[in-house]
Amino acid sequence: LFIIYINPIFTNVTSKFKGYEINGSNIPILGLVDDLTLISTSHNETQAMLDELACNFDLMQIRFSINQSDTSKTAYMTNLPNCPPLTIPVNQTRLEIPKTKVYKNLGTLISLPLSPISQEELETKKLKIIL
Repeated sequence: LFIIYINPIFTNVTSKFKGYEINGSNIPILGLVDDLTLISTSHNETQAMLDELACNFDLMQIRFSINQSDTSKTAYMTNLPNCPPLTIPVNQTRLEIPKTKVYKNLGTLISLPLSPISQEELETKKLKIIL
């Protein structure tokens, strides 16, 4: 039953957003059952994907699982040291997504080296946010 709801969302996000190029293919979203991972090269695109997901979720009456003290369900990672927070629109307000350095996705721990980078490096490197 969940696949009936989630497949149109995957199709929508994949058609609207570039995501991150992996082996010549653009991948904006990954998922298995109820675990979703958004992948993007920019903070703005990731925020736009979240807004689009929230709109789709509202239509289908699906809810995000957000707990500020528990990043095991919904969290984000970035390789930029001063990245602004990501938010999800919920009930006429915006909830901030907690930032984490290590995230468990489908039983695998994922981490990024979060070392400071110069402005020059920032302009040449791609932003990678995983939700």
